[in-house]
Amino acid sequence: MISCMPNTLIMNYCIVTIFFFCTQLLHGQTIDTVSVYVPKGKLEGTLSVVSSDKPSPVVYIIAGSGSNDRNGNPGETGSNCHLMLSDSLLKYGISTLRVDKRMSGNSKLAIESEEEVTFEDFVSDASAWIDFLVDREQFSEIIIIGHSQGGLVAMLAAQNNKHVSKIVSLAGQTSPILDVLRKQLYAQFPKDKYPKYSGALEPILESLERGETVDTVPMILQSIVRSSVQPFLISWSRYNPTDEIKKLNIPISIIQGTTDIQVTVQDAQLLYKAQPDASLSLIEGMNHVLKPAPMDRMEQMKTYSDPDLPIVGELVAELVKFIKR
Repeated sequence: MISCMPNTLIMNYCIVTIFFFCTQLLHGQTIDTVSVYVPKGKLEGTLSVVSSDKPSPVVYIIAGSGSNDRNGNPGETGSNCHLMLSDSLLKYGISTLRVDKRMSGNSKLAIESEEEVTFEDFVSDASAWIDFLVDREQFSEIIIIGHSQGGLVAMLAAQNNKHVSKIVSLAGQTSPILDVLRKQLYAQFPKDKYPKYSGALEPILESLERGETVDTVPMILQSIVRSSVQPFLISWSRYNPTDEIKKLNIPISIIQGTTDIQVTVQDAQLLYKAQPDASLSLIEGMNHVLKPAPMDRMEQMKTYSDPDLPIVGELVAELVKFIKR
């Protein structure tokens, strides 16, 4: 109870409470559902704008692979990592845009199947959202945070857009996607323990690397390299992030969690080696969905579907420092 506190503690408590209240007033916000039109339909997202007398920086969050919505979730449940990231940045006077990827959430396009989607479509979608932000006068600068796959999308979209002032590669891939798949899958299913799995997978990956699709895919591999997703994987594999990051001449931050089981610290270091003008930050104990987690895979998986577990605070601090410098 407050009445049991010493006078100095009561005073400190009141000061903190008043400061928190004033901060919330200072960084009030308007939240709007927004959309952009692209070929074959409309994309939708949430724009959260800090209430201020002067323009604020705005962060556009690009999600990773899969059918991720604006909250960073691949389905009805998930980690809410992008919603939490947005809420955290808003507290520091930074506006945000988070969006549903095409064919997820409310971004429904007139597309009959995923066979029609290419990696270049994601880059075009990102460019459309950047143009949307450019046309609004309440923003002082545009920063892109590309999470996982979104890191490469951000690099490609920013190369031909002079309005992007900074980029963050957050748990961004380092190698062409088929190399990434090979590395991740063999880590989970070692060749010596699962020879049938690797024996079926490797010929498919080699065909895709040649730009050739495969008609027959074993049931165990359907979720990863099914026929309908192969054209997308081929288009994605044309890009090497360590090559693309070299083409940027704007401030870049490379941020990586040390307990990420999908992208490693070594991956982040390879990106940094390719672009030494960037800054590199390693967040201790942060996993791929930006949550605190040990390296144990089973414990990790729990965080992927926990919408209440907060994201790592050090990540927010690093982002704010980079955005406002």
